[in-house]
Amino acid sequence: MFGLVDGNNFYVSCERVFNPAIENKPVVVLSNNDSSVIARSNEAKALGIQMGVPYFQIKSLLEQHNVHVFSSNYALYGNMSQRMMDVLSAFTDEIEVYSIDECFVGLNGFDRWNLEEYGIKIRETVLQHIGIPTCVGIAPTKTLSKAANNLAKKLFRKDPSQSGVLLLDTEEKWKHALSQLNVADIWGIGHQYAKKLYSYNITNAADLARVRPAWAKKHLGGVVGERLIAELNGTSCIEMELVPRAKQTICVSRSFGKVVTDLGEISEALSTYASRAAEKLREEGTVAAVISIFIQSSRFKEKPFSAGLTITLPSPSSDSRIIVYHAIEGLKKIYKPGIEYKKTGIVLNGIISAKNMQTQLFEERPSNPALMKTIDKINKRWGPGTVHLASDGTTQEWQMLSTMRSKRFTTRWKELPVVKV
Repeated sequence: MFGLVDGNNFYVSCERVFNPAIENKPVVVLSNNDSSVIARSNEAKALGIQMGVPYFQIKSLLEQHNVHVFSSNYALYGNMSQRMMDVLSAFTDEIEVYSIDECFVGLNGFDRWNLEEYGIKIRETVLQHIGIPTCVGIAPTKTLSKAANNLAKKLFRKDPSQSGVLLLDTEEKWKHALSQLNVADIWGIGHQYAKKLYSYNITNAADLARVRPAWAKKHLGGVVGERLIAELNGTSCIEMELVPRAKQTICVSRSFGKVVTDLGEISEALSTYASRAAEKLREEGTVAAVISIFIQSSRFKEKPFSAGLTITLPSPSSDSRIIVYHAIEGLKKIYKPGIEYKKTGIVLNGIISAKNMQTQLFEERPSNPALMKTIDKINKRWGPGTVHLASDGTTQEWQMLSTMRSKRFTTRWKELPVVKV
């Protein structure tokens, strides 16, 4: 059996943990640069606010209904996610973090347990320890557990007195559940596949479960489609990934909070992003052989400009100094003065394990793993950016807009919550 634990309206829930005054109030969280809505409370959904709608289009509506608006606070959300996963790891040895707010839990060996009660215990513990409300779907396959979770959330949203846990442990139960779900709600069925299935009059998940495996293989991506049908019929084909896969590509990019024309400011931004990308490599114990950088103006310009460059490093590295050096040297080659730039970024490719790296005997800029390890240790203890490269700049006036961001309560000493008696 598999369980899928999902944080309800996760970004909004993180904000509410440290701001109880917005409980049961309409809340939205905005994307980078406060451009569009990426999270909504149930109360905000009831007002008809759609996911992805630009902020400027609904600003008056938000003000009219006293909707609480927050800039995205990824430092807080990421840390709260890690805390939630730590709590879940106490319930089973098999944990697969699927996304920032979702986690599969393996329930093999729990035959004598009442799994519905166990799911309720999981919900209660996460809520008590972290403050995040969740829903839990439990079923004999990962695809069915996702479907169970989806339906559990819908039922809980309609009636909060529901347990928030749905157990599909018999064929009769999961067939009934699938009949209540649109085919587009099934894990692995995107917009294009859903549109295709509608054309064949396959509208709900139960209809999909009844198609022949050969048909699914032909029309739904080969073996993946065939496996999906088996999963919907109770045969487990997708195993738990207990060890996260190393990333094949790492990208760090942001839009500027203002129009930038100066090479120095763009260099600061690119240095900051390259340093963060290198840090991600070190977190996974990997190195990159190739970097790609890019700069671009607003795509809404009459003549939008964009340029990029791919650079092969002398030897694979995760050293921030080396990656930043080559990124900025590349930037100098593609930068054109007089253009109003809106975004820059870096992509790392050719990623391999640091253990498999073969270094050159004589390197112009040798890596210094001990230095990087020390910097990471300091920044982990005292907060991101405590020690950084001078090329990152100090004022960073190009930073993206986040005028409505809450404090980073769990990761910054200076932003710890203050309790007044």
